[in-house]
Amino acid sequence: MNHFHKFKFPIIVLAVTILAGSPLFTATPIANGAETPSSADSYTVLAPLPCVAGNGITCAGGDGSLQEKVDFKTYVQYAINLMIAISAVIAVVMIVWGGIEYMYNGSFQGKKEGLERAKNAIIGLVLVLCSFIILKTIDPRLVEIPTTLVPKIILKDYMTKDASQMLLDRIQNDSKEYNLKRNEVGKLLQDTKQEKATKQAEIDELNTQIGFYEYEGDTTNPEYTKLLAEKAKATNELNNSEIKYQKQLAQSALNGTLSGATSATTNPDYDTPDKIKQLNKELESAGKYRDLATSKLQKLGEFNHTEINDNANYTEAVITLMKADQITNSAQSVKGGSLNARLQSSDGSGPRSLQSVESAKASIQSEIDKAKTATENIKDPKLKADLQAKINSSEATLNAKFGGK
Repeated sequence: MNHFHKFKFPIIVLAVTILAGSPLFTATPIANGAETPSSADSYTVLAPLPCVAGNGITCAGGDGSLQEKVDFKTYVQYAINLMIAISAVIAVVMIVWGGIEYMYNGSFQGKKEGLERAKNAIIGLVLVLCSFIILKTIDPRLVEIPTTLVPKIILKDYMTKDASQMLLDRIQNDSKEYNLKRNEVGKLLQDTKQEKATKQAEIDELNTQIGFYEYEGDTTNPEYTKLLAEKAKATNELNNSEIKYQKQLAQSALNGTLSGATSATTNPDYDTPDKIKQLNKELESAGKYRDLATSKLQKLGEFNHTEINDNANYTEAVITLMKADQITNSAQSVKGGSLNARLQSSDGSGPRSLQSVESAKASIQSEIDKAKTATENIKDPKLKADLQAKINSSEATLNAKFGGK
């Protein structure tokens, strides 16, 4: 006796049951959310079922709102869906089973049985699908499940990406950003340099004219006094241009430091200790550029160093975050009596001794906290917001590596 009678009969009976029972509950609303079912024809289910709106039926709590009490017709709706789903799953399993039996059975009789099994399952699946179509034609709500039945799960970015990919994405974005800033500041430097040259040429011309009057001894001439006033004004403008140029020059140097740090983190010839050592060098350079620019500005009579300090604090904080990211990305989990981790030293001297995951995470967090401290010292709101976003990203990378919120 072949397998047709074993597997086709139950599926056919199930499909016929679904079709035969449908007229019993198509005359009245299925998901009666507009009114509460009476106690005479309803009962409390173990798990609340969602209300299905449509065809004039409204749900008191909205489509998909849960009902604790349902009537028989409402309950049958979910039974139909369950039976159709189970039938379809059984049919697919039988098709796969028959296909495997046909491919791997060496005897002719075995291949025939496998083919027969798959054929019967396909017939059953067609019957189930026909049941679904007929029921949907009678009343779509018979086979409808609200989209709100299962709440949408929104995963945070650090839950959908691993730490390495997050770090790589951020490095690529930062590299483009720093190169763009370098190009912008480079253009400003050229414009300011041209502005200085123009002012210097103007002063040279004024000096020539002033020298003529002095050579003639005509220093009481009103025109001579006017030339002296114009020279003083031009000299002051030149000094302002020089101050602007020095600030832009410092900004360009700091942007170069950021670009160098980014290049170090993407250099394929560097291992993690080499990258950390290079980041420390760039961090040291940023401090030197700050001191040099401050000294030059003081000589020019400019004592407001807020812009320089903001840019330097920002640069040092970003490089510190790069170090934290490198240490995070290179952390190795080691299983012993408990879960431990091995981190790279922040000075690039190599791996530290084994420590607990909690201790390792706290160690990296301390590096990130240095950037948080720098944020408090930055006055520029744009730089402060950008740095805070980078801090959040570094913490997300840390959480992706070690877990946590």
